[in-house]
This record gives sequence, structure tokens and C-alpha cells, in this order.
Amino acid sequence: MDTEKIVYINDRPVVWEGETNILALARKAHVEIPTFCYHSELSVYGACRLCLVEVEGRGLVTSCSTAPFEGMRVKTRTQQILKLRKLIIEMLLANHDRECTQCDRSPDCKLREISYKLGVDKIRFRKTRPTKEIDTGSPCLVRDPNKCVLCGDCVRFCSEVQGIGAIDFANRGEGVVVTPAYGKSLAKVDCVHCGQCAAVCPTGALTIRSQTDQVWNQLQDPGKKVVVQIAPAVRVALGEMFNLPAGEITTGKMIAALRMMGFDRVFDTSFAADLTVIEEANEFLKRKTEGGKLPIFTSCCPAWVKFAEQSYPKLLPHLSSCRSPQQMFGSIAKNKLRSCYIRPLVWRGYHQLGVEPRTCPVQVMVAVWDWGAYLGADALEHGVDGLSIRHRLPADRPLRCSGCLRGEPPAGKRREADICLLYTSPSPRDRTRSRMPSSA
Repeated sequence: MDTEKIVYINDRPVVWEGETNILALARKAHVEIPTFCYHSELSVYGACRLCLVEVEGRGLVTSCSTAPFEGMRVKTRTQQILKLRKLIIEMLLANHDRECTQCDRSPDCKLREISYKLGVDKIRFRKTRPTKEIDTGSPCLVRDPNKCVLCGDCVRFCSEVQGIGAIDFANRGEGVVVTPAYGKSLAKVDCVHCGQCAAVCPTGALTIRSQTDQVWNQLQDPGKKVVVQIAPAVRVALGEMFNLPAGEITTGKMIAALRMMGFDRVFDTSFAADLTVIEEANEFLKRKTEGGKLPIFTSCCPAWVKFAEQSYPKLLPHLSSCRSPQQMFGSIAKNKLRSCYIRPLVWRGYHQLGVEPRTCPVQVMVAVWDWGAYLGADALEHGVDGLSIRHRLPADRPLRCSGCLRGEPPAGKRREADICLLYTSPSPRDRTRSRMPSSA
């Protein structure tokens, strides 16, 4: 049996099991080390310097870029380290737009959280950078360079994970900024509006364009019926925002809260997922029997479609003509009811898909963190106390039936349902007889 390799963090022995850096090892041992620029799925950047630790025999090193070794002794909270971290935060805050009460990211701003934990109560440095114009040209994102801390998370995620590179560092020294090419708006570069940059941004430099005010206005209109449909990931993500156990499903409480907010009908997107399975299976059968373009790719994600349009136009004939589950359901509801959709990430501009806004089947999209913030704060003004609701309600049943795909499983499971539907079909003609009405 191999001998365990031990690293000492604050004099505590921690077993080293192949972690690539001190920061990952410390997190495994539940030792908190603040950082802005480190993300486990991205390349190591080491720019913010907040993760400085003291290694015996080496002095101060960045924990995100330093590999552990057997017998290493690490100190994470010496007086010198705390003084340096506090100094770094002060310098960041000096040029930061500190209108926290008006910031969309205020409830979960990492800069605000770290400054509070370090006890930064005053800024000794003056602002040296001029105020820059806020980029509001994107249909779904707002970029505020005055709140950027140059951590580079958005740059690396866009380039390394998404493969787009729509945003990057520009200039040098004091003038360095994170910006789209040539200082253009996000709307005028190759951004596909996936929202991942806003998801990893630790401050309010990149946020989603909120439509929650429109939702409240619609709810207060007595002459309109407002319905909502819920994306699958929301039932778990929302619970985590209210400190519920990770993975706990909050569907019943969520529906009860939506009812209390004033929505006339609450639907689960699982029903529309059934429509998607049937429509995609039939489209595949038609292409297969008539010699159409294969393989066939799903077109449920507008960001993926825009990416194909920009970077791989030869793939466009392979994309399915079916709408996404929420758009299919919106087609059913749009003639009689005003539809709102709550989704995990970000609203995408429908003009990117060649769909005019006036014909869009889903009128408003709300990101889960926007809705969670309203449930936790602003919703109190409307008589809803977050997820402290004890009773649970079921979702409404469109067309007097509920979805077979309970909770709309991940895309892999939906593809499995497609295959099962195709396999159990005796022939394309028999399959056509059960075809659902067109979602167009």
C-alpha cells in the first residue's frame, strides 16, 4: 500500500491526492483562500494575487499556480498576507463603481463579500481611471467596464470553453481593459449571447438584461392573464439561492410562490419536451426516408444556432427545424395568454434566429437569479416571502394532460426518448398518424 502524501496547511495535515495546486488542496480541506481569477475549469491566470499564501522555505506564492509537494508547509492567514489582501481590495475598490445598492449583482458580488470578510471599511486611494460608457447594445447582456476587476474569467471562459473569443484584454499597463474587439459593443461582435461570461463574472461588470419589471407590470394589469412556464434546472438552482440542500427539488414551493405573485397559470416545460421529442423524431424519420440532410442537430439553443450561423454555416442544413420546448408551448399559449418563461441563464434576442419580436411565442424571459433576487427582496412588497412557503402546489396541465418526461430531463435523456420513439414505431406512416400539431 502506498504511503499517504501529507501537506500541512496552517499546521493541519491534509492528504495530497493529486491536486494540481495549493488552492484546490486547501478547498478540499475547507480552508478558505479568497480569489477572483481562479476557476477550476479554466487555465490558471494568477493575476488577482488575492490567493497569496506563505510556503515554508519559499516565501509568498500564489496558491492557484503553485503545485503542492510532500511535506509542504503552508500558511494562509499570516499578518503579512492579510495586510496584502486588504491592500489589493482597497486598490480594486478605488477604481470600482461602488453604487452597490443599484447594482444587479449586489446580492452575490464577490468583491463585496471579500471586502466585508477582510474588514475593508475605508478606501485610502483616489480614483485614477475615468468613467467609461456602459455597453447596453446587446439584446441580453449589459457590460459595465467601471465594475471590472480584470480577473479575466469572462475572457478565458469565452475563449477556452465556448470557443468564441468575443471579449478579450486590450491595451497595456494602467490602460488595460476587458472589451470586445476595437472597443465595439457586444452586439457588433461575434458574441452568441450564451450568458456564460455573466455567469462567471464575480462583480457586476457583466450582467444579464433584466426583464423582471416587465413581469411585475404584466402581473398588475387586471385586463391580462399571465402564464409562466419553468425550465427544468430552475427547480434546483432556485433552492440553492435560498440555502436549501444542494439538489433539493423545489417545484411545489416554487409553483406556490408564483401563484402568490399573481400568475394565473403555472406550467412545467416537461409537457413541451414531449412535443419536442415527437416533432424531432418525425423530422428525423422524414429526412431518413426522403434522403434529407443527416445527421440532424437540435436547434433548441439560440446561442448554438447563432454560433453555427457565424462559424459553421455549412452545418445549418443539418439543424432541426423544430422550436425549443418553451417556444413550442408559447405557440400554444400565445393566442390567448401572455407567456413568461423562467430559465437558468439568460434571455436571447429572437432576432438572432430570424424571428420578429412581435411573432415571438414567449413574450418575456427571466433568469433564475433575477427571479430569486425578487423572491428574496422585492417580492416581499408583493406579499411573497421567498421559499419559506410551507405548502406546495402542482403545475397546471395544458390540454388536460401532463408531460411524460417528468421535469424535462437533460438533453441526453431527451435524445434517448427520441430513439425509443423511433425504435417502437412500426413504420414512418404509422408514426405520422400520431404526429402532434405543428408548432409553427
